[in-house]
Amino acid sequence: MEDSVDETESVKRYNQYKLDFRRQQLQDFFLQHKDHEWFRSKFHPDDITAKRAESLNALKTRLSVFLFLLDNSWLDSLTLDMERAPAIIKLLDAAVIKMEGGTDLDLQVLEAPAAGGGGGNSWRNSRGREEPG
Repeated sequence: MEDSVDETESVKRYNQYKLDFRRQQLQDFFLQHKDHEWFRSKFHPDDITAKRAESLNALKTRLSVFLFLLDNSWLDSLTLDMERAPAIIKLLDAAVIKMEGGTDLDLQVLEAPAAGGGGGNSWRNSRGREEPG
């Protein structure tokens, strides 16, 4: 660097150097990763649009299931206490059934007593374990 450069000019040149360096680093990063799947899914316009649409559809499905459960009294008198674990598991199982496209008929499996259980007052949770009802 020239000896005749004053402090203001040297600060200006240094800031320009930092800016150019950052640009070069970004360019190198882009060239190195542009063909990777994670990079495309995060930054490519086509993939971003598809991912947003997929996320929006999933959100609408979850909202629809929640509103269904709310409207059909699944959430009435439900508290998040350990002694209410079977009812909570039943609610979560119902949510999964509905989010996977299940019908009201499919939900009836949650009301049926577990096969081979001693009384008719139990059901199987999502892990196949018998729970008191």
